[in-house]
Order: sequence, then C-alpha cells, then structure tokens
Amino acid sequence: MKKPIKHAAAGVFIFTDSAPVKTLLIHHKKFDKWMYPGGHQEGDENPLETAIREAEEETGLDVSPYIGQVGPLTADASFIPIPRYLLEERIPKHHDEPEHFHIDSIYTVRIPESLLQHKQREGRPLGWYDITQLDGLPMLENVRTLLKQEMSQL
Repeated sequence: MKKPIKHAAAGVFIFTDSAPVKTLLIHHKKFDKWMYPGGHQEGDENPLETAIREAEEETGLDVSPYIGQVGPLTADASFIPIPRYLLEERIPKHHDEPEHFHIDSIYTVRIPESLLQHKQREGRPLGWYDITQLDGLPMLENVRTLLKQEMSQL
C-alpha cells in the first residue's frame, strides 16, 4: 500500500488578551470553511517562521513579538519554540490535487484586540469571533474543538 504524501504546515491561533476572548479567523475559499491563519512550510523556513509569515500575509498582523523566538543552543543548533499542537490532518482530494496530509505545527498567541485595517486580506474575509459564535460558523471540527478548548481556558 502506497504511503500518503505529507506536507509540513504551520499556523497560529490568534486570541485577544481581553475579555471576552475572541479569535481571529479567515475564510478559506477552497474548503469554504473558517480557519486560523496558516499554510505550507517553505523550504527555507522552520515552523515558527511559517506561522509568523502566514499570519502576516493573511491578516496583516505581526505576531512575532507574542509568539516566541528561536534561541541559540550551540554554534550549530538552536531551540525553536514548541507549538501548542502538532496535528496530522487529512486534506481531501481537490480538483487535480490528490488527497494528502498536513503535519501542522500550531502556535497560540494572545495579542491586544485591535481593529483590522482591512475586512479581507489576500481576497479572503476575516474577523474576530468569540466562543459563542464558533458553532454558527462552517469550520473543520478539529479546528472548532481546539479553539473552544483553548478559549474556555483563557
């Protein structure tokens, strides 16, 4: 049996640091679902760099001051902050793209609530949602479950 293709991905759950806690979500056109900022890891990136880049590209927010930094260990090695979640997610076949899996490193950050300068980025709608609004949004169940878990603990 052929092993499925697996892609490295990373993202970030962005939460407000004030009550009521809200999370920033983006509408993912391909899946027609609301998602956290994230995407494929590029060849020259570690998961932390991918999460920071994707958050900025998709939301316009620089989360780097809130997410942690790579730190030196020796001349040849560095510590990378550990993601809050490491998931293996099945991505269904879409047009001519075959079914595959994402190995997804998900970081979490709490930032001051701020108004976004745009109602959409990269052609995608985005917005802040509190825990009571999550059940009304089309989302992947694993994303909804993790967001509700995190938000109920903040």
